Amino acid sequence: WRGQAQLLLPIIDNLRLDICKLLTDKLGDDWPLKSCEPDSWQELEAIKKNPLAVEWGYLNHLINHDRFLRPYQRSLSSMISLGRRLRNEIAHYQTVKLEDYESLLKQIQKFKWSLDNL
Repeated sequence: WRGQAQLLLPIIDNLRLDICKLLTDKLGDDWPLKSCEPDSWQELEAIKKNPLAVEWGYLNHLINHDRFLRPYQRSLSSMISLGRRLRNEIAHYQTVKLEDYESLLKQIQKFKWSLDNL
């Protein structure tokens, strides 16, 4: 578990940041708060200061419920869901299956390729 945490947590967090950067570039700094707010006031304050502070749970909620993100739902939803699930598994001291790790890497590679070819 410790080895996986050291390897995966930075990868997963960089993916979250890349997704937030993409949405910020496309929709502006206020994209995470256009239609709703996170439950946590700490996360709300952090997002007001920096849209890259959106955490996995709220990001998952937004991609599935925010009308402003509908154009990105098809391309980001499964990646966000996987990133969130793997981050939560590690945070709860569970190991990640090899298939899930490989799936994450494939989705990241596909995402990076699509960013490079916009």
